[in-house]
Amino acid sequence: MEGRAMMLLALALALALIACSNTSLADAKYYSKTRPYTPMKNKITNLHFYYHDTLSGPNPSSVLVAKPKNTTKPKIAPFGSLYAIDDPLTVGPDPASKSFRF
Repeated sequence: MEGRAMMLLALALALALIACSNTSLADAKYYSKTRPYTPMKNKITNLHFYYHDTLSGPNPSSVLVAKPKNTTKPKIAPFGSLYAIDDPLTVGPDPASKSFRF
Protein backbone atom coordinates (compact mmCIF):
# COMPACT_ATOMS: atom_id res chain seq x y z
CA MET A 1 0.00 0.00 0.00
CA GLU A 2 2.87 2.36 0.76
CA GLY A 3 4.30 1.96 -2.74
CA ARG A 4 0.95 2.87 -4.29
CA ALA A 5 0.63 5.98 -2.10
CA MET A 6 4.15 7.09 -3.06
CA MET A 7 3.33 6.62 -6.75
CA LEU A 8 0.17 8.72 -6.40
CA LEU A 9 2.08 11.43 -4.53
CA ALA A 10 4.82 11.50 -7.19
CA LEU A 11 2.19 11.70 -9.95
CA ALA A 12 0.39 14.54 -8.16
CA LEU A 13 3.64 16.49 -7.74
CA ALA A 14 4.56 15.96 -11.40
CA LEU A 15 1.14 17.17 -12.55
CA ALA A 16 1.38 20.23 -10.28
CA LEU A 17 4.83 21.03 -11.64
CA ILE A 18 3.62 20.74 -15.23
CA ALA A 19 0.59 22.93 -14.49
CA CYS A 20 2.73 25.63 -12.86
CA SER A 21 5.29 25.67 -15.63
CA ASN A 22 2.63 25.93 -18.34
CA THR A 23 0.93 28.79 -16.51
CA SER A 24 4.17 30.75 -16.13
CA LEU A 25 4.98 30.27 -19.82
CA ALA A 26 1.53 31.47 -20.80
CA ASP A 27 1.82 34.55 -18.60
CA ALA A 28 5.25 35.40 -20.00
CA LYS A 29 3.72 36.30 -23.37
CA TYR A 30 1.90 39.22 -21.82
CA TYR A 31 4.82 40.67 -19.89
CA SER A 32 7.74 40.46 -22.30
CA LYS A 33 8.35 42.35 -25.49
CA THR A 34 11.09 41.62 -27.99
CA ARG A 35 12.52 44.69 -29.61
CA PRO A 36 15.05 44.75 -32.41
CA TYR A 37 18.61 45.54 -31.38
CA THR A 38 19.63 49.09 -32.18
CA PRO A 39 23.27 49.88 -31.39
CA MET A 40 23.87 53.12 -29.53
CA LYS A 41 26.00 55.78 -31.14
CA ASN A 42 29.06 56.64 -29.09
CA LYS A 43 29.19 60.20 -27.85
CA ILE A 44 32.77 61.39 -27.45
CA THR A 45 33.73 64.20 -25.12
CA ASN A 46 37.31 65.43 -25.01
CA LEU A 47 38.34 67.09 -21.76
CA HIS A 48 41.67 68.85 -21.40
CA PHE A 49 43.02 69.63 -17.95
CA TYR A 50 46.36 71.17 -17.20
CA TYR A 51 47.91 70.94 -13.76
CA HIS A 52 51.13 72.56 -12.72
CA ASP A 53 53.65 71.23 -10.19
CA THR A 54 55.78 73.74 -8.34
CA LEU A 55 58.57 71.66 -6.83
CA SER A 56 60.66 74.43 -5.29
CA GLY A 57 60.40 78.02 -4.20
CA PRO A 58 58.45 79.64 -1.39
CA ASN A 59 55.12 77.90 -2.17
CA PRO A 60 55.67 74.41 -3.62
CA SER A 61 52.55 72.53 -4.72
CA SER A 62 54.20 69.11 -4.49
CA VAL A 63 55.89 67.82 -1.32
CA LEU A 64 57.68 64.50 -0.76
CA VAL A 65 55.81 62.57 1.95
CA ALA A 66 57.46 59.13 1.86
CA LYS A 67 60.17 57.35 -0.09
CA PRO A 68 61.72 53.88 -0.13
CA LYS A 69 64.11 53.22 2.75
CA ASN A 70 67.29 52.26 0.88
CA THR A 71 67.56 55.17 -1.52
CA THR A 72 69.85 58.13 -1.57
CA LYS A 73 68.86 61.60 -2.70
CA PRO A 74 68.81 61.33 -6.50
CA LYS A 75 67.94 64.26 -8.70
CA ILE A 76 64.76 62.52 -9.79
CA ALA A 77 62.13 60.89 -7.59
CA PRO A 78 62.94 57.24 -6.89
CA PHE A 79 60.40 54.54 -7.70
CA GLY A 80 57.91 54.19 -4.86
CA SER A 81 58.05 57.80 -3.69
CA LEU A 82 54.82 59.32 -2.39
CA TYR A 83 54.06 62.98 -2.95
CA ALA A 84 51.24 65.15 -1.64
CA ILE A 85 50.08 67.56 -4.32
CA ASP A 86 47.87 70.61 -4.40
CA ASP A 87 48.13 71.49 -8.07
CA PRO A 88 45.95 74.16 -9.64
CA LEU A 89 43.96 73.05 -12.71
CA THR A 90 44.01 75.59 -15.51
CA VAL A 91 42.24 76.07 -18.82
CA GLY A 92 45.46 76.25 -20.83
CA PRO A 93 49.03 75.03 -20.59
CA ASP A 94 50.22 78.41 -19.30
CA PRO A 95 50.32 78.48 -15.45
CA ALA A 96 48.95 82.03 -15.53
CA SER A 97 45.81 81.02 -17.49
CA LYS A 98 42.35 80.94 -15.93
CA SER A 99 41.96 78.36 -13.12
CA PHE A 100 39.08 75.89 -12.72
CA ARG A 101 36.90 76.39 -9.68
CA PHE A 102 34.87 73.40 -8.46
